[in-house]
Amino acid sequence: MDNILTLKANDAHSLLVDMVDIVDPLFSDKGLEGSVEALQQILFERKKSLLTEGQLSQLCQLSGRNTELMFLCFAVSNILRVQCDEDIAKTFQQKLIEESERTEIGLIGVLRHVLTELWNEKRGEKDYITEDGLVKISNKEVYDKYNEVLKKEYGQGVSPAKFKEFMLEFGFTDALNRVKLKVPIPGDPEPKSRLCNIFTERVLRKLGIKAEEEPKEGLKETLQKAKEWIVKNKDGEGLVDLFSLTEFLSNLTDEPNGIIKILKEDGMLFEVGMVGKLGVK
Repeated sequence: MDNILTLKANDAHSLLVDMVDIVDPLFSDKGLEGSVEALQQILFERKKSLLTEGQLSQLCQLSGRNTELMFLCFAVSNILRVQCDEDIAKTFQQKLIEESERTEIGLIGVLRHVLTELWNEKRGEKDYITEDGLVKISNKEVYDKYNEVLKKEYGQGVSPAKFKEFMLEFGFTDALNRVKLKVPIPGDPEPKSRLCNIFTERVLRKLGIKAEEEPKEGLKETLQKAKEWIVKNKDGEGLVDLFSLTEFLSNLTDEPNGIIKILKEDGMLFEVGMVGKLGVK
């Protein structure tokens, strides 16, 4: 409370981003091409500078709205000079547990079961596979199957709007993995172009399928892949982005920070006194 009461305007300056100052130079003297990416990079670097390396590592282990919320918690705690990183991390661990439980029971739990069954059923049929090797199923087929199960268990189904809301829980998002593709339709002799739900890696992870189908890498394999990534992604000054490295490792192991620690002990990585950066030997 003392920190809050003595907080001065210049202390909060680092949390403020002058959008006009950033956007103006990007869009005034040239076309839009490349400007969006440049703006995203500038804002990303500005926000990243507000956190410590430990906080960035914690942030990389979350996704979606949870990433945004944890960032705000860390940023506010830093400006108020209140050390509560461990409490924040534990809070989000509990939040993830409760969110996981939410997808195990009730109407959403039924949808999880239906989606898992459909994925298992279709993954061996070539007409249900995208060019990238992912399972695609028409939105109508999923919706009809879901409502069929709901009517047996609960006596009634859900509206298309509610169904779309539930699908978001498992990572199905318009324009990303809910797109029109040619796909078989139950009752139709030929595949037709219809709105499809594509089971991406993120979806499978939320359904709990990836962990069952593809075990995590072993330590030796993870270290080798990490070293290859570091060599490929270090910049001209011999630095690597900690946030990007942690995000990459999160797809290989549940302990990305442990891998980074080993790489530091082996001498491949070292501190350079810059937030969000590590040196590469």
